[in-house]
Amino acid sequence: MLEQKFESGERLTSRGVPVIAGAIRSLGCADDADAAELIDQIARLEELKGTVAAAQARAAVAFAAKQRAEQRAAGLPAAQLGKGIAAQVALARQESPHQGSRHLGPRRWCMSCRTRWRHSTLGRSASGGPP
Repeated sequence: MLEQKFESGERLTSRGVPVIAGAIRSLGCADDADAAELIDQIARLEELKGTVAAAQARAAVAFAAKQRAEQRAAGLPAAQLGKGIAAQVALARQESPHQGSRHLGPRRWCMSCRTRWRHSTLGRSASGGPP
């Protein structure tokens, strides 16, 4: 089922994430898996972790940009633009507002310049490389 979804070229949305998470939960549990398979799973999961972190950062930056645009369109004063965005990101990540601010700030900076992004940890993680 999961393979069919990706082979069809269907774009993954947030609804597909639980399906993928369910498939991943079974990894590392097979008693009959040999050592080579288990070490390969560890390596591939590390790559996946970087890719997921990069996707999450892109989503946070896109969310922040949309929220700022909505706030600007609503006539918020410049000093108030961006207020509450980090708290919403933190809530989605199940973290404190301070953590959300720390998560969003560096990613917004990295995403603002393609050159910086390509050479950043985020850029390496997005391609599945080590952070």
